[in-house]
Amino acid sequence: MHEALNTLDILNLIFDDAELQQADLFHCALVCVPWRDVAVPKIWEDLRSLEALFRLLPEESLHSDYDAAEGLPSALDRDGRHDVAPSGWEILFQRAALAKRLVLDISVLSRDQQRAIAPLISHAPTFPSLRRLVLHGPLQREIAITSPCLSLRLLDSSDHAWEVSNLQSIETDQTPLYDVIRLFHLPRARTLHSISVNAQIPNPTLLSSLFDALHSTIDRHTLREVSVTRTLRAPHLYELADRYFLTLAHIDHLSAFRRLTRLELLGVGGLIMEDADYARCAEWWPELRVFALEPPVQEGWYPSICTLRAVEAFARGCPDLELLGLPLVSLAVPDDLARCL
Repeated sequence: MHEALNTLDILNLIFDDAELQQADLFHCALVCVPWRDVAVPKIWEDLRSLEALFRLLPEESLHSDYDAAEGLPSALDRDGRHDVAPSGWEILFQRAALAKRLVLDISVLSRDQQRAIAPLISHAPTFPSLRRLVLHGPLQREIAITSPCLSLRLLDSSDHAWEVSNLQSIETDQTPLYDVIRLFHLPRARTLHSISVNAQIPNPTLLSSLFDALHSTIDRHTLREVSVTRTLRAPHLYELADRYFLTLAHIDHLSAFRRLTRLELLGVGGLIMEDADYARCAEWWPELRVFALEPPVQEGWYPSICTLRAVEAFARGCPDLELLGLPLVSLAVPDDLARCL
């Protein structure tokens, strides 16, 4: 083996290659000690399950009756936390500190395990390097298991003296909207770049509440991408018929984020928007690359007035646009546009 392949800086450059999968890094870690020392931290940068992290611990340490006799300090501070982590937990916190992407599904931990873990989450952040969060399901499976919520304890620190990286993206799947909004209120989430929400949204009013929370918590200069996909699409499952349709007023709060490059609202509701409303969107977000509004079902059951005038507005107002998805109801070319073709 060439001596350059034992040089730390060169190995870091090689293992940072985006083409490498986790399986590749596992194989590299088995080559030799220098390769292992570089590859293992990079494996932990992409943490795909909490289960992998807690497998580092002795099984008994996750039991709710694990006490001082087994190495767990019995004294809790006034917030219900342990001041000192018990023996064996240091490796967990060391590995967690490496994570830059986390797939969080609290359901992989039993109720008793969650109760055992909660006091161990100290004032220091568990994932200080985290940049990308993928959340599956609710933040907490059972009501009032831990207070505050264990997931939020894992994601943030109550001690502002600690330096933590800011989250760049949040992606949620089947997470209740009130839990998504709670994530927006994390201090480290204030400079988000990208948000993707896949959830059941009974009516556009809740969608408006989500955008209102974005407007009040997220830095308007950093947010670039917003994608919302509604998984509950049957028309009869909407909460009220008069709150059934999506209008410009429902997305008005997003107008403050002038640097958006992507806005996707897929299946969130029928549309009551006219060409002038779409022109307003093009005016709000001149840097758009992707703009897509997709109704839940076929266009025959909702009122909408979207013609090629709306397409023209985006063509003129958004020069970098790459993808445009609109619920067109007419493909007739207006006379003045036809003369320009």
